[in-house]
Amino acid sequence: MNRLQDPIVMFRCDGGNLPETGTGHIRRCLNLALHLRNHYGIDSRFIIRDLDGEPPQVLKHRFAVHLLPPVSEWEPLATRIVQRVSPRVVVVDMLSGGGKFLKMLRSEALDLKTITMDDRGEGLKYAMFSINAILETSEATFCGPDYAIISSSSECPLVPRAKVEEVLLCFGGYDHNGLTVKALKSIVGMGKCLNVTALIGSAFHNENELLDLAASGKIGRFDIIKETSNIGFFLKRADIGIVSGGLTLFEAMHCGLPTMALCQYEHQVATSARYQKEGAVVNLGLGTRIDRSRIGGELESLIDDYPRRAALSKRAAELVDGKGLQRVAEIINAITKDNMIPAEVNIPRTKTIKVCSSI
Repeated sequence: MNRLQDPIVMFRCDGGNLPETGTGHIRRCLNLALHLRNHYGIDSRFIIRDLDGEPPQVLKHRFAVHLLPPVSEWEPLATRIVQRVSPRVVVVDMLSGGGKFLKMLRSEALDLKTITMDDRGEGLKYAMFSINAILETSEATFCGPDYAIISSSSECPLVPRAKVEEVLLCFGGYDHNGLTVKALKSIVGMGKCLNVTALIGSAFHNENELLDLAASGKIGRFDIIKETSNIGFFLKRADIGIVSGGLTLFEAMHCGLPTMALCQYEHQVATSARYQKEGAVVNLGLGTRIDRSRIGGELESLIDDYPRRAALSKRAAELVDGKGLQRVAEIINAITKDNMIPAEVNIPRTKTIKVCSSI
């Protein structure tokens, strides 16, 4: 098979400086494409809007990329690309932004299968299959944290230390609401000598403000890590995480890190609230609406309550077993090979993983 002429899976996703999307969806699709190539010999292409003028990170892994102009009416051009390339499967990872595209693909009666991911909009109606790991809905074919695609993997989640020394901050590759700065100000205001690591993406440009803030307080060691490919290392090094409520939350839960969710967007608040009810995270709500003093107060309370941190860690690791990447890849492989989808996914855990609704 010529990888540049006969791709099997086409991913439609965006990232960069786009609010509501950030860079997490491109990362998720890239992890999935790499797994499909390495474990099933399935190659992929990407359709991405040129939103920030920089080469997409998927090019570093030798995937072909079709760049769309940064316009709102991109669907006709993307449809023509799909018609020309003729993939077997199109995967759309755009929250609720891919409905019109999926409708257009269906109207063209193309010989392909379509999947939408974490979609609660029209895409659910027009895609053949849906995988909602984060935005759970009974309308999805597969849903829940068993399908969370994360980059870190550990068979042994961390056991919280009695003394808290290290706090991790991570608010996605594009911190649209400046929550990294806000969280660090809250920590500085506590007056405690804590080590802090801030994970940031390529679209973040306020490093100097972070350094000045850290120098103004009693922060012990302060690290800024830009564009890491090993988030698991930093999650396991930390004692408490303050993260947004997107894909990073699931990374933290899998590692068993006691985590406070400071959310960028409303849909993340709903996700974090759901897992707070499960006893797995502390939901701080929407970051733009919470006062810095409350963030500091909640953090101090968690620092002083080891039994609570231990309970959060245990429950979070139980809910996210880290095998979502394998499960989603198995689903896509089944579709490409047999034009069928399995009624059950054969990646074991404490229970059999089944579809959310009948197919």
